[in-house]
Amino acid sequence: MTGSVQVGLVGTGIVGLNVARELCGLDSSLRVALLSGTPARRETIAGALGTQVIEQGGEAEACDVVVLATPDDQQVARLPGLLAAGVHVVCTADAPLSIDQLLAFQDDAIDARRSVVIGAAMSPGVTSLLAAHAATLFDRVTEIDIAVSGTAGPACRARRRNAMSGSTMERRDGDWAEARSGSSRELVWFPDPVGAQECEKASLSDPRVIDRVVPDLAQLTVRAVRTDAKRTLRHPPTDPLGAVRVEVRGMRDGGSATTVYGMVDRPGAVTGALAAAIVPLLVEGTPAGVMGPAELGQTTRLLRWLKSRGLKPATFEP
Repeated sequence: MTGSVQVGLVGTGIVGLNVARELCGLDSSLRVALLSGTPARRETIAGALGTQVIEQGGEAEACDVVVLATPDDQQVARLPGLLAAGVHVVCTADAPLSIDQLLAFQDDAIDARRSVVIGAAMSPGVTSLLAAHAATLFDRVTEIDIAVSGTAGPACRARRRNAMSGSTMERRDGDWAEARSGSSRELVWFPDPVGAQECEKASLSDPRVIDRVVPDLAQLTVRAVRTDAKRTLRHPPTDPLGAVRVEVRGMRDGGSATTVYGMVDRPGAVTGALAAAIVPLLVEGTPAGVMGPAELGQTTRLLRWLKSRGLKPATFEP
């Protein structure tokens, strides 16, 4: 990035703090304007991260990019005003309904000539990047299966619990089909130290986001580890270890092949690193509209940034 860039941050919880920390590490000339949070919380963050943080953030209009790290419904509600203010937006919202609602702002974003990146989180953001990267290793991709373990803050844990009930959409025999969340339990091997975890089909947004970058799949599914209800109710102020696994199958050199990627780290830390890494791309210039991280055309660059932050993808055989 060249020149002075100001990034607005809405949300000062676990994810917001990680976003602010990663943004401060991007470039010493970058300023992070806190646009929400109690005075005490803003003071704490500014004190921890130093002079790059503007404690009294002011208005979004003064920012080049705004990162939303609030509960999903608040991100959907804020987006129209941010587009009207003429800023690019990075959304960490990840629930299927939220993703669909954010995608509905496509025409508004184009009219405003601004970029909106959705799903900038461990799931579906990192899973879509890993899927897009793995897809380049094949002549033709036929199946992608995603598995997710772990959550960030309390709101994320509550969404995960909800995702384990009701129904989910997946690709089956090339068509979208409904599946029951909480069904089809499988033992899934994540990279160490997470290891083997029982996963069930879940109503997560990964299929929606991945289908936009790796279309026409015969099979596209997502499973997740069920969240402990007691931990959710206690609202622990920590960001426990999580993991993702992306298994891609298809044709390579005339035969069938499989590639499996995984990543292990704290979901809040991964989300913070990914959301921050997207900011320079928007400042440099990206197409107007609403898109997932893998649609930016910078998959390798984003994965390299995550690796530089200690978030190294693992490759292993199924």
